[in-house]
Amino acid sequence: KIADPTNTSYPIVPVMERSYSWRGEYKGNQYILNLEANSYEGISAGLYGLLQEVLNFNFYHPRATQIPDLKIWPLVESFSYASQPRFNKMGFHLHTMHPIELTEALLDENFPGGEQRIREYIDWLARNRQNYMEFNLLETINRKTWPAYAQKWVNYMKERGVIAGLDLSLHMRQQSAFKLYRKPQKSFRTKENQIKKRVKELTVADWKYWNVEFSETEFSSGNAKKKAEIRAYVHGLLLDKGIHLTGRQHVVKPETMVGKVSLEPEVFTDSLDIYRGNMIHTVMFYTLNDSVAPVYGNENLQHMRAMMLKEMKQRETWYYPESAYWVTFDSSIPLFLTPYLNARLEDILYCDSLNIEGHLTFSSGWEWSYWLIDWSIANWSWKSSINEQAIEPYPEQYFDKVIPYENSKIFFKEVNRLQNRLIKSENLMQYLTAATVTDEMPL
Repeated sequence: KIADPTNTSYPIVPVMERSYSWRGEYKGNQYILNLEANSYEGISAGLYGLLQEVLNFNFYHPRATQIPDLKIWPLVESFSYASQPRFNKMGFHLHTMHPIELTEALLDENFPGGEQRIREYIDWLARNRQNYMEFNLLETINRKTWPAYAQKWVNYMKERGVIAGLDLSLHMRQQSAFKLYRKPQKSFRTKENQIKKRVKELTVADWKYWNVEFSETEFSSGNAKKKAEIRAYVHGLLLDKGIHLTGRQHVVKPETMVGKVSLEPEVFTDSLDIYRGNMIHTVMFYTLNDSVAPVYGNENLQHMRAMMLKEMKQRETWYYPESAYWVTFDSSIPLFLTPYLNARLEDILYCDSLNIEGHLTFSSGWEWSYWLIDWSIANWSWKSSINEQAIEPYPEQYFDKVIPYENSKIFFKEVNRLQNRLIKSENLMQYLTAATVTDEMPL
């Protein structure tokens, strides 16, 4: 059964219905569990949901699982358990522009044990009922040999019910992003030939989404007319190969961008444009509804909320927030910022109320307890009930689930309260933020 998308006048990439329900009861000396689901994906989600939400398994880290002692069956009476996804598509963007755990494994086919590590992460996604994964493709890949390597684990993603996405650029100059064309070209035909060649090289693997950056940097807009022309060409190539084109909406306001900027709103460029998705990207631990979010020269991020409300009426729209602040890339200070837990939960509930199609988490890896935030987001993306009583989510929920000590739970709750008050509300974050020298250099 196909999941029913939000009522739209534009096409939505279909996914299978993944809601499920369980009933359990004793019949004589046997405990019988009955699962109802409408697809193989629903059966998979139902099995892993039962293990984690009912039987106390914890798939908290891609390389570690907490397994309970089940010598004694824990269910002592009849019960019901049901769950449904808040979004049709949900998953993670691994920001491999930074040296996170899977950067080398994803981008270098010669990295020892790389394919196995990727499979571990795909298993973690499936066990946490996620159905999407993408990462940044970089210029460092070997274009002759890497696509066949990627095909192996993209096929495995398909087996596990995970949609394969790829993040790349038209000609972005930041952080070695993979470019669909490399040298400045005055002739559109020359650009066209380069793009066509690289699309052919990369589509050995069965990608379903390409998240393409069409500007040179996230701080610049460029020539809107030329971008629209090239985007339409790329879009047509991808559509022929069954790949859905998306792009991200940055938090930088158009009027503060550098270079040639068009302040006119984007318009549809051709009949293909209704197929183009949009990822509404926000940064750090600020929410769409916060009144104060002093990042990237903004007072808050409510302009991104307005953009999301507009875009969801004209094309497939996902929310695309961050789950950690990658300060370790810029300095030696490790930061585990608990306000991300509050912010991500608040935004998930808000986006669910709007029937947003997808939720993509910009992940900076698993160190410094970042895994806890990603794990929490994955589980908050589902709404569940036991015995027809809703499981009410709260920020410290999955710390409490994986840590058995009451004193630790009390301590963590207090840490989170203090961080939200001091680091976020009173803006002490400004003293912890590292400056990136390249961001200050002229283009």
